[in-house]
Amino acid sequence: MTNEESLARIPFSAEIEKRILNQAFWMNLVAIILYIAAIGCAVGLVGVFMIKVSLPISTSIVAAGLLILVGLFAYQGYSLNDASHYFKLVARKDEADQEYVAEGFEKIKVFFMIEGFFMVLAFIAGLFSLSVGIL
Repeated sequence: MTNEESLARIPFSAEIEKRILNQAFWMNLVAIILYIAAIGCAVGLVGVFMIKVSLPISTSIVAAGLLILVGLFAYQGYSLNDASHYFKLVARKDEADQEYVAEGFEKIKVFFMIEGFFMVLAFIAGLFSLSVGIL
C-alpha cells in the first residue's frame, strides 16, 4: 500500500460510521423538503399568471422572484443530496474517504452559501418592513 493510498482511507469506528449514515439520512430528508418547496414555488409561479386580480407590483417581478426561488431551492436540495451521497460513500466504502469527505463538504458549502443569501434577503426585507412601518 502506497503512502497516498493509506492517506485516502480514514479509519472510523462502527459508531461514527453509523452517525455519518444518520447525518446523510437527514441531509436526504432536507433535500426532499427543498424539492417540495421548489415545486410549491413553481405552482405559485403558474398561479401568478392565472389570477385575474391586479397586484400592487408587476406580475413579472413576482414571477421572476418565484422563478429564482424555484432554482435556489432546487439547487440547495441537489447540493444536499450530493453531499449525502458522498458521506454515505465515506461510511460504506474505504477507497477514497478523504476525497469523499472533501466533495461532501464542498456540496454543503454551496447549501450554506445559498442559505446565507436567504438570510441577507430576510434582513433586507425586515429593514424594508420596519422603514415602511415607521413612515
